[in-house]
Amino acid sequence: GGEELRNELRSRGLCLVPVECSLRVASSNGADLWAPAIARNSRNSSSV
Repeated sequence: GGEELRNELRSRGLCLVPVECSLRVASSNGADLWAPAIARNSRNSSSV
């Protein structure tokens, strides 16, 4: 069933997201997705 499929995907490092979320990602250029992660990473590495 659905729960079995969900667990199988999670074991592979994947997850299901609502279609509304994927449409927003598809219409973006990607920079707005990576910017927060890059900022967090540079903040952490500068404190080392």
